[in-house]
Amino acid sequence: MRLPLHRLVAIVAIGFPVCLTAGPVIGQVTSISVTEAMSSSGVGGTADWWEITNYGTSSLDMAGWKMDDNSFSFAAAVPLVFPGGVSTINPGETMVFVESAAPGTDIPNFWNFWTGSQSSAVRAGSYTGSGVGLSSAGDGIVLFNGSGVEVTPRVTFEIGRAHV
Repeated sequence: MRLPLHRLVAIVAIGFPVCLTAGPVIGQVTSISVTEAMSSSGVGGTADWWEITNYGTSSLDMAGWKMDDNSFSFAAAVPLVFPGGVSTINPGETMVFVESAAPGTDIPNFWNFWTGSQSSAVRAGSYTGSGVGLSSAGDGIVLFNGSGVEVTPRVTFEIGRAHV
């Protein structure tokens, strides 16, 4: 079952829901938000991944954008790699970003694990780099534009807990 972050719930590697907190946007406010995140899905699963959605009424060009985890540092951020080089996200569109140095293999594996086949409705990009990885013990995500301005609220999550 898919649980969107905009309901303040995410799934981490051990498969339990976790509470998320969205912080303030430092800089310009945009209509794009991190809407779901998952630390590694474990053995036979997928790499870390997160999802963004454009809730606005205009397309956004994300060329030059970067992401960082809980250090929330532009200096430590890594570039986003876009499918087919298309860096625009349209109004209402959702994109998934998978941590991968081999997106040609890992993105199809992601779709096969989650949906059984490539999604035609959601594009998937990638990111990779030293020091950026989502921890199942809790972490965070923020996106920066090419000038280093935070363009999404900082999203953090804690370790997953079983429902009691």
